[in-house]
Amino acid sequence: MKDRNIDKRWESDKDSSDAVIAAIERCLVRHHMFNCALWTIGVAATPDRRQQELKFPSFWRVWKVPDHLVAQKVVAHFVSKGMQGDLVTEAHGRFVCLF
Repeated sequence: MKDRNIDKRWESDKDSSDAVIAAIERCLVRHHMFNCALWTIGVAATPDRRQQELKFPSFWRVWKVPDHLVAQKVVAHFVSKGMQGDLVTEAHGRFVCLF
């Protein structure tokens, strides 16, 4: 895995869905990505493989989470705000991918 694409500033072993959501929201603001409907969020077990399957999208960010339940909470939060959910989300993935 290429560490340059993984945001580790918030990582912890506890249920950190709020921290991940805040980190993703900061990323959206920093990159002026205000229209959630233009972006896709999903869960991957192997983000490098998923990035390759998507033919290396021009924007790609990954956050590592403690477990798949946190990942699912984070994805559900952003889907409820209008972001598209990745149709190929991996059930037990520990990485949240934004593209």
